[in-house]
Amino acid sequence: MRQLLLLLFFSMCISVVGQDAGVNWMTVERAQSEARWDPKPILVYFYTHWCGWCKKMDEGTFRHPVIVNYLNQNYYCVKFNAETPDSILFKRTLFRNQNPGARSAHDFTIFLLQGKMGYPACVVLSPELEPLTAVRGYRRPKEFEALLYFLKNEHYIGQPNFDEYLKTFKSSIVE
Repeated sequence: MRQLLLLLFFSMCISVVGQDAGVNWMTVERAQSEARWDPKPILVYFYTHWCGWCKKMDEGTFRHPVIVNYLNQNYYCVKFNAETPDSILFKRTLFRNQNPGARSAHDFTIFLLQGKMGYPACVVLSPELEPLTAVRGYRRPKEFEALLYFLKNEHYIGQPNFDEYLKTFKSSIVE
């Protein structure tokens, strides 16, 4: 009996250590559905397989425990390959990649980034699926944390200048 309990304990420890403690990524369709029932903003992260800064953001910013925790509690998160050949349904519109192949942007990417392409990029949507902002380029965890708070807490309404907000933001990230 004791051996069985020890075996059970160690297998639980291994499964907890082996779990991916990252962002809870979901599909565009699921994020839309979730936001309908439990309203939260949606963060859509656009990346490509060939983008070095995207890899850096994946490994650093989106793995930082403060960022992971805040995103998982306050946002629905979509990680979207900007060049995927897959079709998606967003707000009753079917989006496709018109020229699937090497480095061809998906229509959904073009739509949300308003044709201003560059990776990595994040678009934050309101729970009603309206774009709030598009942020292009790599962001370190500390700056990304400020941006997430700025948008989630609607500071842009009273203080629309993010650079001014950034000067007063108290980060919980120690570098």
